[in-house]
Amino acid sequence: MATVSPDLHDTSLAATDPAPAPYTVPPRTVRTLIGPGGALAALLGIAGAAVAGLPVLMVHAALALIALACLGIYMARVDRAHRLIPNWAVAALGAINLGAAVGLLVTGYGAWALQGLVVTVIAAVVLMVMHLIGGTGMGDVKLVTVAALATGVHGPGAWVLAILASYVLAALFGAVPALLRGQRKTRVPMAPYLVAGHVLALLAVLGYLAS
Repeated sequence: MATVSPDLHDTSLAATDPAPAPYTVPPRTVRTLIGPGGALAALLGIAGAAVAGLPVLMVHAALALIALACLGIYMARVDRAHRLIPNWAVAALGAINLGAAVGLLVTGYGAWALQGLVVTVIAAVVLMVMHLIGGTGMGDVKLVTVAALATGVHGPGAWVLAILASYVLAALFGAVPALLRGQRKTRVPMAPYLVAGHVLALLAVLGYLAS
């Protein structure tokens, strides 16, 4: 394992804020391979589901949920402690979701893959506007964009649900407690809530598809 300084990653910390301590990251080989390896696994998993006659969209949602949970826990912990989201983890999640989208494309679910791409573009535009207005870090923009490639496959409603759930959770467990403590200028780390919101949305998708 290695330690890196936060300045190697995206951060919304102001220049006047004290620099947080270095944090532990996986070895370079793991960081390099997890994205392509996960993308290939997602593609083959969806292709295998189609060949086996399994519900492809349910398999897609399940794979997206697993990827988000695994990488999301790491991103949430780092963001909570250091107010930044590691670029390598965001890129890995994006690669896995892209591999899953390609799997949909080659198994006859191209319309769903295209829908996911459209929602991803919308998510990127919306979050970039929020970033320019202020209050949303670039790490949050990237995380929401790559996560939208998974939730968007199941319709814009799934992505909207993920965003609403994320900000409701952030308000209830982040902003409101900070205000009650008199910490009005406290910056709420959004990755834990963005991950939780998208996990809830994917669970809702799985529940809907199973019904």
